[in-house]
Amino acid sequence: MQLQMTYESKNPFLRKYFYSRLKHSINLAKLNPDDIVLDLGCGFGTLLGLVKDKVKYSIGVDIDISQVKDEVKKSKNVRLIEGNITDLNLDIKPTKIFCISILEHLNEEELNRTISNIKKMSSNNAKLIVGLPTENILYLLARRLFGFNDSHGHKTNYRIIEKMLKDSFEFEKSEVIPFNLFPYIGLYVIERYRLK
Repeated sequence: MQLQMTYESKNPFLRKYFYSRLKHSINLAKLNPDDIVLDLGCGFGTLLGLVKDKVKYSIGVDIDISQVKDEVKKSKNVRLIEGNITDLNLDIKPTKIFCISILEHLNEEELNRTISNIKKMSSNNAKLIVGLPTENILYLLARRLFGFNDSHGHKTNYRIIEKMLKDSFEFEKSEVIPFNLFPYIGLYVIERYRLK
């Protein structure tokens, strides 16, 4: 997805929606200055840019780190890793792990490997923050309204991902955007988990 179609969109509603997802994700994470943040599928580095001055250290992983903004690349407490999140091996244990709009792009086998990998490399008190599109009728209508085509590359839906996560982690809390009620009337779900 191109940057101008998301965080830097000319459409103020679209821009606000994408930034609100990150804002809610960061709030749900309850960051502290000693945290080591891992952003899986960091994309343009937007989340890293928002948290880098609030935490001890940040790691961004993406299949293509060339798209990360220069201000994030130059930050002293940000490390970027180009690679596949399913095979990631870190020499440091993150305390907060973000998977915002990434897990739905994995098939079930890749998702199993990624979840297993997250568990293996997490610190004992780690929190996992996951952001997923609801893919309900409201979500599909909003995509059409804002000019996104239907080929958005989603391989696994929200319900399957949520079940897999709840089998491996302990669910703590969720928020639904824009209406914090139920996933079937929202566009996007953000969930917080902890290691079992």
